[in-house]
Amino acid sequence: MQILYSYYKSEGSTLQSAQKELEHSIQKSYEQYLLFLQIPQEVTDYARGIIEKKRHKRLPSPEDLNPNTRFIDNQFVAQLNTSKMFEKLKTDSSVSWAQNEDIIPKFYKMIVESEVYKEYMNEEGNSFDADKMVWARIFKLLIYRSEDLGELLEDMSIYWNDDADLVIGMVQKTIKAFDEKNGENQGVMMLFKDSEDKEFGPKLLNRAIREEEDYRSRIEKKTEHWEADRIAFIDKLLMQMALAEVVHFSSIPVKVSINEYLDIAKSYSTTKSSVFINGVLDSIIKDLKKENAFTKSGRGLME
Repeated sequence: MQILYSYYKSEGSTLQSAQKELEHSIQKSYEQYLLFLQIPQEVTDYARGIIEKKRHKRLPSPEDLNPNTRFIDNQFVAQLNTSKMFEKLKTDSSVSWAQNEDIIPKFYKMIVESEVYKEYMNEEGNSFDADKMVWARIFKLLIYRSEDLGELLEDMSIYWNDDADLVIGMVQKTIKAFDEKNGENQGVMMLFKDSEDKEFGPKLLNRAIREEEDYRSRIEKKTEHWEADRIAFIDKLLMQMALAEVVHFSSIPVKVSINEYLDIAKSYSTTKSSVFINGVLDSIIKDLKKENAFTKSGRGLME
C-alpha cells in the first residue's frame, strides 16, 4: 500500500521504479527480522557481563558470588548461538546492534524489572520449552511495546517502524519453532517460504497499477453519489489493491482478501473507512462474479 501510495504521489514514478522500491522494502523487513532475532543474544551477553562484574567486585556479596544464572543459561539462546543457518544469514546481511548498542542495556533493564522475568527466574525446574517461551513472551509483552525501540527504528530505516509488529510476529513464530533435537541445524525463517510467496507482492503491485483504469471506473460507479473529495485517497488505493488480489490470486479466498484490507484501513485511514470499503467492495465483487471475471481454486474456494 505504501509503495502504491508513493507511486501516485511522487513525480516521475514508474512501474519499474515502484517494483524496485517494493523489493528493497521487503529486503529491509527481512534485515529487521534478523536484527530482532539477535536481541536475545545481545541481552544475554550483557547480562552475563553484569554477573561477571559483580563477581569481581572488591567486596562481593554472597549473592554476587552465587547468582541465579537461569537467564544467562537459557537453552533457547544457547541453541540460537550455535545455529549455523542463523550465523550465516547474520554474516551475509551484516546487520547488527553494533551501531546502536546503547539500547541493549535499556532492553535488559526493562526485562529484569518485568513480571515476565521475575516469574521465569522463580520457576522451579528447568526446560527447553520454558526457556524459549520466556523469550516469546518478552518479545510480545515487552520488546513490542518499547518506546525506545520505536524511536530507534524511525532513525534506522523509514520502513522499520511500520513493519515492527509483523517482524516481531515472525520472531515469535521462529522462537516457538525451535526444537532442542535440531541442535546447530536449527533453522530460522527465510525471506520467502516458496516461489508463490516471492511473487505475491510484485504481482499484486503490477496488477493494481496496470488495471487501475478498470478498478477505478468500477469504484467510481459505486460511489457516484459521493463527492470525490469525501473519499479518502487511501481508501481508493486499498479498494484498487483488494480488487487486484481478488481477481488475480485464485488461491486466496475472497473473504480473506477483503478482511486484510479492512484491517489495513483501520490502521491507516479514517474511522469509517472500513465500513465504506466493505460495502463498495461487496457490490463490485458481486458484479465481477456475474461477469465470471475471476475464478477461485483450492484454498481460494473457502467461504
